[in-house]
Amino acid sequence: MSQTVEEGDLDFGRFRCCGDEDLYPFGCPRCGRLMVFCYECDTLHGDLNDLGHPGSCAVNNFDTSAPIFSCPQCAYPFEYFFIRDGKYKTSFHQWQRQGVSHLLRSDYQPSGANAHQGLSVEIGGVPVDLNAGMIQAVTNPAQGFISKFSFDHSDLAARVRMIPWFARCGQSLDLDLTMPTERVADWPTAIASCKGPAWENVELEARNQLTLWLHLNDHTEYQKWNDIVLAHKASVVNPLVEQTVVPYQEKHGLDIALVHSVQWDMLGALMENSYLGNGHKAFFFLELLMVYEAGHFPCGWVGEWPQGTLLVY
Repeated sequence: MSQTVEEGDLDFGRFRCCGDEDLYPFGCPRCGRLMVFCYECDTLHGDLNDLGHPGSCAVNNFDTSAPIFSCPQCAYPFEYFFIRDGKYKTSFHQWQRQGVSHLLRSDYQPSGANAHQGLSVEIGGVPVDLNAGMIQAVTNPAQGFISKFSFDHSDLAARVRMIPWFARCGQSLDLDLTMPTERVADWPTAIASCKGPAWENVELEARNQLTLWLHLNDHTEYQKWNDIVLAHKASVVNPLVEQTVVPYQEKHGLDIALVHSVQWDMLGALMENSYLGNGHKAFFFLELLMVYEAGHFPCGWVGEWPQGTLLVY
């Protein structure tokens, strides 16, 4: 029996939609069309023979009672939480038969293959080959960001709805965070900073700190990650973006990067909060939430992770 194609089997370099891709490969049960869904930015890669136009397929971002999208070929409606039970997964043979196996990692192997059995893991959506000198990195990971705070599980959705969005941008930040902070002067500087590779890399490191901890310490709960992400997007992140962040961004003529940054940070804080009962100590996004609650915008980083200075507008 063919093994199913999983997220870690994809060649991430071929998919470009949001820069922080989390990809779910699947197929249509009616016509067999193969597709990939980015559940980070809700982009459907509906034509694997033309990846140059991401976002061309309509996606329902908000109404959980309606299909999230329809198959571009046969219009089969996919339920909003279609990822949950894995019933749309596909086999390596299907990808080979449809001529799109070039979108898989060049070293891919079905999980039953003898050469790499049990020696490949997926961490935060990124495949890590333990046969490629990464054993030390996974079994004895770097400590990462160490917060001076302790956090208890809270109603984060209610806290997000009470945030005075960007009300004190440009003013001094009256917060004592774990990391030192530096104020930026204006919106153009803040937007340029949040679009830069330094901030992108830091936020990826922070997210991966949590997913690596879960992989090593609570793999069973880690399997629920996708479901929790989808639930938070539907109930908190998407309504926030539609009702508050996008109107602010459009009113002030700001780059869409503002919206993407808020989405990433809010989802990061929600995920850290969701897994607090599991004992992790990855609190970077929960500290960023404190910055938002103070009416500011965390927008960049100076220095090498996990040391460094947080840039705030």
